[in-house]
Amino acid sequence: MKASRGVVSILCGALIVLGIGVSASVAQVSFNKGELDATYAAPYDKTWQAALEGLRTFDWIWVYKTQRDSTGGIIEAHGKNERHITVTVRPTGANTTLVKIQVGTFGDDVQSLQINQAIAAQLKALQK
Repeated sequence: MKASRGVVSILCGALIVLGIGVSASVAQVSFNKGELDATYAAPYDKTWQAALEGLRTFDWIWVYKTQRDSTGGIIEAHGKNERHITVTVRPTGANTTLVKIQVGTFGDDVQSLQINQAIAAQLKALQK
């Protein structure tokens, strides 16, 4: 798993250098026990919408359940090979939102990063 983290770090760095990386609205991205955590400098409502739209940009992800209230929400989906995907969106302040992405039982850093980048792109489009 350690080698995987190194590859992901290199991939992230390369994408950011190429200008393909996550939006400037992402304050922090980290991995914890197979789960990607990203804090966005954006309101909860817009981040929730961006998460839904971001997931729907992939032809290999099928959203099958959403649950949301004022304290946060969960999006459940199936990905490649019927792998379970969970995206949790929770407001952490007036204009900050935490997004947690879990792909599969043990996590998939590359797919989590792809999903996070799609969310960031959708959020950037929503903020124009």
